[in-house]
Amino acid sequence: MTPLAATQNNVCLDQVKEIKVNGLDNLVNRLLKLAKKVNHNWATRRQLALLSSSALKDIGLTQADVYEELNKSLWK
Repeated sequence: MTPLAATQNNVCLDQVKEIKVNGLDNLVNRLLKLAKKVNHNWATRRQLALLSSSALKDIGLTQADVYEELNKSLWK
């Protein structure tokens, strides 16, 4: 193998390793972001469920709005 071919081969292997690492980092970051969103949605929906009818009226929501929000998937 020529020195140029060996260098090109090493560069290609380095690029493949970087893609794999970046792909894993991207997956981990996406999972963390999703976990934060699920936690936020769970907490805010729990608070929404505790509001009285008069409090809902004050913020312009109906029981139907609350029902719809509480029945969404947590990641939405």
